[in-house]
Amino acid sequence: MKNQVLSVRKVLSASLVATLLATTSVGSSAYAASKKVYATRAVNTFESAGMPKKASDEKRIASLESSAKKEVAKLGKNYRTLKGKLTNRIKTQHNKVVAYEASEDKVEKNATNALKVFQSFEGKVTAKTTSSEVTAQYNAALKIINSLKYSDVKASYISKVNATKTKINAKIAGLQVASISKINDITVYEGNKVTLPKTVEVKLVNGQKLTKSVVWNTNGVNFSKAGIYTITGTVTDVNKKVTVKVTVSAPVKVSNPTEFVQTQDFGYWEDAGEGRAAYNVGFKLNLAKLPYIKIKEIQISLVDKNGKTIASRTATGSQILKLQSDDVTYGGLDGQLSAAFIQRDAAATNEWWTSTAYDFSTPAKAIITIKDTENKLYSVENNNPTGIPTGPVANSESFVQTQDFGYWEDAGNGRPAYNVGFKLDLAKLPYNMIKEINVALVDQDGKTLAQRTATGNQIKQLQADDVTYGGLDGQLSAAFIQRDDAASNGWWTSSSYDFTAPTKAVITIKDKDNKIYLVENNNPTGVPSGPVANSESFVQPQDFGYWNNYDGKGNSAYNVGFKLDLTKLPYTMIKEIKVMLEDENGNSIATKTATGKQILKLQADDQTYGGLDGQLSTAFIKQDAAVTGDWWTSSTYDFSVPKKVVIQITDKDQKKYVVENSNPTGVPVLE
Repeated sequence: MKNQVLSVRKVLSASLVATLLATTSVGSSAYAASKKVYATRAVNTFESAGMPKKASDEKRIASLESSAKKEVAKLGKNYRTLKGKLTNRIKTQHNKVVAYEASEDKVEKNATNALKVFQSFEGKVTAKTTSSEVTAQYNAALKIINSLKYSDVKASYISKVNATKTKINAKIAGLQVASISKINDITVYEGNKVTLPKTVEVKLVNGQKLTKSVVWNTNGVNFSKAGIYTITGTVTDVNKKVTVKVTVSAPVKVSNPTEFVQTQDFGYWEDAGEGRAAYNVGFKLNLAKLPYIKIKEIQISLVDKNGKTIASRTATGSQILKLQSDDVTYGGLDGQLSAAFIQRDAAATNEWWTSTAYDFSTPAKAIITIKDTENKLYSVENNNPTGIPTGPVANSESFVQTQDFGYWEDAGNGRPAYNVGFKLDLAKLPYNMIKEINVALVDQDGKTLAQRTATGNQIKQLQADDVTYGGLDGQLSAAFIQRDDAASNGWWTSSSYDFTAPTKAVITIKDKDNKIYLVENNNPTGVPSGPVANSESFVQPQDFGYWNNYDGKGNSAYNVGFKLDLTKLPYTMIKEIKVMLEDENGNSIATKTATGKQILKLQADDQTYGGLDGQLSTAFIKQDAAVTGDWWTSSTYDFSVPKKVVIQITDKDQKKYVVENSNPTGVPVLE
């Protein structure tokens, strides 16, 4: 009967089965067993359905889940355990399907965004866009789309992205340039502005006409000079090159310029205003032949003796109109004009002239150059500047005064100096007008021994110190110490100086108008004379005597020993060591001298053999001729018997340390 019920259940509806069971004596138990079978079968069918492969599978799997739940719900209480197991299986499969579908939803969202990004790329396409750029964008979108698991959804996205790619490629093809409008050659006169075309007309393959800007490459091109230039430009958005030919015509020099413009006065002007000097250049226009209306540019140049332009003043446009107006006002339009050149730290422009910087170097000639509107050039020269000052200002002492000048025992670190003081009259010679301050020490023969110079920022530093320490009273000084080499600091640039005693100090100041103010101090004070009074505390005589067979070959010598106090007189401060043998009348009969590298050699030996204890010696042998060795420079010596030895050391500060030994020992007695 159970088998009968099962077979019938397959073909009959639930209502018919219920009727059948109601009329069968064993129907209740048979029907209950069939519910178990159908519930299990429905769950198995739901599980075997797996995950959806396309979007339409989701409804089918949801239907199978619903059927399984209904069949499980029909199980009676006698199948509670089975019902629980089947329900859990449905839940597990349900969770798997939901997670799978959620994952696909996330991927589809990414695919949607990827497609939108690629579609938006179509709007950014220009003629410059390359196939590699399109491929890169396409592959980026396709990589995400290929992550989709639903075949029908994936196919839909692939279809859309391929369609977009086709549209983009078509657009690029349509944007290709068919032609670019011709650019006409440009011709200008030298000095005129060259204006390159800003745009060109571009015709595309699709027939569209566009106006595109051009970026011209003018690097290294100087349109201010005559010549023929081919300039290359890039048409924006279409990445195409275009060229234009530019011809800058040189002005034509007229052969008879003096018929149009004549030179007049040219010379030094002591006071062009506010006490400032100038070089003034005068000239006259022949307005009948060269009226102002035809003048494009007036340029006045000062040139030095080497042909170098040292300053220029130029008038154009409204400046020429201003010169014309002044000519009407002050000259009745007689064509007489002038340009005054003053010292300028920087270029400047006013209503009349545009001027370059000018250090007020002395000019050798003035050149007047006029360019007219027909590109003709009129050039005349004046080679005879007048009134150029020579030598220092006659009354220099009213601008700068000498003050103290003398020997300074300790200028710092125990080193002496020669100090030179002077005072500026800042009312007449303010710091901002000073170009250079030079202080020089000069010896009795007029030779410059040393100098210190201040310019630019160094003068500003001297001024700042004057403010700080003197209340801006103009008092300055320069201290000269011994220097092996030239050096520069914030205040002075100094030459080397061997500390030879000076006989005078010369203070030379040059202002920005190149005026020279020179004063001298010929009375140095405190200059030391003679050796240092306590020489024995710096160097001490030691053994002095006859040395028989000094070389082991039977030759004799007079040996002189002495010791330096290296704490007071280090080798680095020694300029010269001189050892002199004298006879009974005080006459020098032999000398040995060490300087420079010879002193370094003596120092090295002292280090090696004496541990740098300062003990030195020199041996006098018979010498037929003067000779120089690694240690000493020796005079001739007939080996006369000495009565005294004098050791004289001169340091780099020119201090002399003199000691004597009058007690030679071991001198052989002649029979």
